[in-house]
Amino acid sequence: MDTGKTPWYLHLSLMNTEKRRISDIRYPCTKFEMFESLACCWVPYGSESYCHLAESLDGYQGDSLQKALRSAIENKEYPPSMQELNYLAMIIQNLSVTKRRRLKQTILQRTDFTIADVIKTAASFSSLRFEDFIQRKEGRAVLWNEDDSFFKVYLVHQGADLYGDNDGICLDCPASKEMCQKAAEALGVKSCRELSISRVEGVVQNDGLTLEDINLWADTLKRFHIGEMLGKYKAVLEYENCTDLQEAVKLAGQLEAYEYTDDLGEMLDQYHEKASLMEFDEQMETADEFQIIATKYGVVRKRNFRLEQQSQNESRLEESAGRIRMQ
Repeated sequence: MDTGKTPWYLHLSLMNTEKRRISDIRYPCTKFEMFESLACCWVPYGSESYCHLAESLDGYQGDSLQKALRSAIENKEYPPSMQELNYLAMIIQNLSVTKRRRLKQTILQRTDFTIADVIKTAASFSSLRFEDFIQRKEGRAVLWNEDDSFFKVYLVHQGADLYGDNDGICLDCPASKEMCQKAAEALGVKSCRELSISRVEGVVQNDGLTLEDINLWADTLKRFHIGEMLGKYKAVLEYENCTDLQEAVKLAGQLEAYEYTDDLGEMLDQYHEKASLMEFDEQMETADEFQIIATKYGVVRKRNFRLEQQSQNESRLEESAGRIRMQ
């Protein structure tokens, strides 16, 4: 089947309909990528306050098929969900070039197509079955399930081409010892330590970590139910400029120590009675004064900043002294 030399994608923008914040989104994508885009737009968890624009942030409008889909993508009466667009893109990506042309011609014959109509039409051209797609009864919100993995680790034999097409086997983390053992046996080795990581997909950036590190992190995130607080967790990691695994694991259990909102003015009003009357530069100065930072994922402030900072410094000094005594 000729599906083209490169995979087909929908290149769109996701917009928070209340805050008008926008981020790029490309379909099909992983659930991790959905949550990342929602967090970048400051869309609260469980909210349906988003819509799509039929072009990426740099103005790219896709190929002729994507352009034909524009009215359905930007339909205000029946705005498509992220799940619907992901499912549609999965189908189209597996259609031949000829069938994509036929789909485009069918779409152009009508002006009242919704994404649901397009999905039905595209599916009629496809011989594939996507049984994992379920139209959520609760609406358009993207929700976290307790059994969702926080990272997907792709393992290959040591010495394999890490940049090739062979992904080996995928391990969903957190993974039990039994799951790790089964993954190792599936690749004909005794332990996952004999395997290499070809790539990792996850809820947060995870460069250069071992499988043990990733599994520890994932287990902690699951234990503290971070799936429903990913926006805040990502914001806190940025607030603390966190690049250390141990700190990232520790912060997962300390989110209550941080205030988090999608409205800078709202947080400023809590600390300065005239914040709403200030010019932008004055607001930024006030935010700095009260250690309020507008991160990529939302507005954050550490509660009792100075007191907690002093306490942390004392703890670090005690830890350092303890290490020196051990040496």
